[in-house]
Amino acid sequence: MKRLILKVSLLLLFITAVINAQVVTPADGATDVSALPTYTWTASTPNYDVKIYDNSGMTGAAVDSAMALATETYIPTVPLKNNKQYWWKVTDAGAVTVTGTFTTFDYLVSPANTITGVPLQPRLDWNAVTGATGYTVTISKNSTFTDPATFTINAGTNLYAIVPESNILDASTVYYWKVVETATGLVSATWSFQTSASVQITVNNPISPVAYLSPYLTWYSNPTGSGIRYRLQLVQQTASPDTTQWASGVNVLIPQYQSGYQSAPLVGGKTYWWRVIALRLYNGNYRVYGYSTPSSFTTAGGTSVVCTPSYPTGGITVTMAPFTAYWYVDQYQ
Repeated sequence: MKRLILKVSLLLLFITAVINAQVVTPADGATDVSALPTYTWTASTPNYDVKIYDNSGMTGAAVDSAMALATETYIPTVPLKNNKQYWWKVTDAGAVTVTGTFTTFDYLVSPANTITGVPLQPRLDWNAVTGATGYTVTISKNSTFTDPATFTINAGTNLYAIVPESNILDASTVYYWKVVETATGLVSATWSFQTSASVQITVNNPISPVAYLSPYLTWYSNPTGSGIRYRLQLVQQTASPDTTQWASGVNVLIPQYQSGYQSAPLVGGKTYWWRVIALRLYNGNYRVYGYSTPSSFTTAGGTSVVCTPSYPTGGITVTMAPFTAYWYVDQYQ
């Protein structure tokens, strides 16, 4: 009878140990797990072997492991890959094994994977990576990032990057992008998006020479409406401006539904360049959907106009009151 009681007690102890043996973190089936997760579990005897695999059969070489741990915690130092499923197991000295699976988070945020209608100069956003010192974004027309037009943006410690004008994307085109954390080399998943059709803008007026020094500049676009508004840039210089020079002149957001702009007084006898940028709201901000071809005009006259009085002059006596005064200028305009 005592032997039977002893066997039952040992069996209950074993069953209790097995029932209590379980993974705690990452929870079994968890998603959006850090690439450097802290593994915790409950088991029986403090002499644990931990192994992490990238296959459900948990075969072959483990991607990470720790042996003969005295506590029910393992803190790794080598990050896992993002957006990837892993399986792990803990074996204790009593041969009790606990297992679990989880998926690491993908730190890309926006534009959402495979989304369409993206601006030609989009903002790309991602989540922070623990211990990061900086990020580099790569954008390409193919998923292998070997297209000749592939380019990178050094985002520093920012968690976003805006495609610059010098790398404006092609309309109605699929692009692929990824982010690399520069300190660890941790690479995000590769996401894709498709750009919107472009907005075609044609500048219309003025035509050189401009007689009025406060010209009304006009343009039209295709398509029009659909939430489109415009930014006008106007720069005084002889050659077509570069990106930096465009930003240095008049840079004004045109009120909704307007396709014209009344310029402030300009200087006579000077060359001015102007262009119009089509914008739409995207994720709460106006983003670029098209540029007009830069156009130029020259204001008539010289930089100054000389006015010369013609009557009454020379100290003559005026015989009528009121009288009419006359003058002439050195330029027709």
